[in-house]
Amino acid sequence: PAQSRDASDRVTAQRPRLSSRLIAFGAGAIAVTATVFVMLQQRTAGRAAKGRVAVATFENRTGDTSVALIGRMAADWISRGLAETRILEVVNPVAAPSASGPIDVRSFGEDVNARTIVVGSYIGRGDSIEFEARLVDASSNRLIRAIGPVTAHRGSPMLAIGILRQRVAGALAAENDRVITALAREATQPPTYDAYLAWVDGLDAFSQGDMIGSIPILLRAASLDTNFVTPMLWAAAAYANSGRWAQCDSIIGIVDRRHRALAPIDRGLLNLWKSLLRGDKAGAYAAAKLMLAEAPGSEGALYLAGLNAMEVNRPAEAVSVLRRIPVQRSGVRWDLFGTGLTFALHMTERHTEELVEARRRRSREPKWLGAL
Repeated sequence: PAQSRDASDRVTAQRPRLSSRLIAFGAGAIAVTATVFVMLQQRTAGRAAKGRVAVATFENRTGDTSVALIGRMAADWISRGLAETRILEVVNPVAAPSASGPIDVRSFGEDVNARTIVVGSYIGRGDSIEFEARLVDASSNRLIRAIGPVTAHRGSPMLAIGILRQRVAGALAAENDRVITALAREATQPPTYDAYLAWVDGLDAFSQGDMIGSIPILLRAASLDTNFVTPMLWAAAAYANSGRWAQCDSIIGIVDRRHRALAPIDRGLLNLWKSLLRGDKAGAYAAAKLMLAEAPGSEGALYLAGLNAMEVNRPAEAVSVLRRIPVQRSGVRWDLFGTGLTFALHMTERHTEELVEARRRRSREPKWLGAL
């Protein structure tokens, strides 16, 4: 018993190891689309989910390749806003196939298992960019509603994208005979174009494991638009993942004072970090549960809810949650980073299932030591 107490004290005294947890979490924000929190539910076998919505990359019709990234940004920001309604099930644009030109709506709908597809494009109008969007029924290729056009200066496309996001949400609300009040109440102000681009670059470095390199880029994104608080959360995570806890704590304190500028899911992430920093596992678990309630199919929220369930000795719950991450079709390389499912199965003594999952993961990442 004395030895057990000593061992327990040593484990308790250790600083929490968050690197693998947050690296995998950051991987959900890969490169261009830069979003973890849009809703991604499991595929319903054999048929498209009636209420499931997917936003395709907007088609660049400007003839200018320097603004090609805007198409992905539009899909990301509209998807993020629709997910924050907590009413619609929205496909993560990371998991959706990307195309530089027009898409085949039927095939796209089948690929992402969605009934309603938001397609759009943008053209040049002098020093401005004009956006338009359409809601299309993927099963019949029927135009449901046309939205736009919305115009903004070429250097500030996010202003138009923000307006378009509201109009798409309103159109979907009308089609579903529901009043989507959450988006109007909770939607965050779109960041400036330069701030968004910097955030994308920072998240790209973060997802590649370059924590130190991502920090100045993420902080620059926040400085380019002082109303854009989210990059500071990721800078705090990067500080923690590189062992610089004091800096992490300092930034979390700043973000906490400006929490009203965060989207609901980001406020959940803030509360999770506050709990982790004070060693409050129960608080982190509660924050992760709230994040999952805000976006029930978000891969990042599922991951954090599962891992924090294990931290408070709820492995059966962790198994249930982590199995919902669609590792086989996700745009995130979960089998490389690991979802924690095998560990949860081990904790519940479901060793046959654990072996099946470990072999499945190894077949996908045969050179990765964690799978072996």
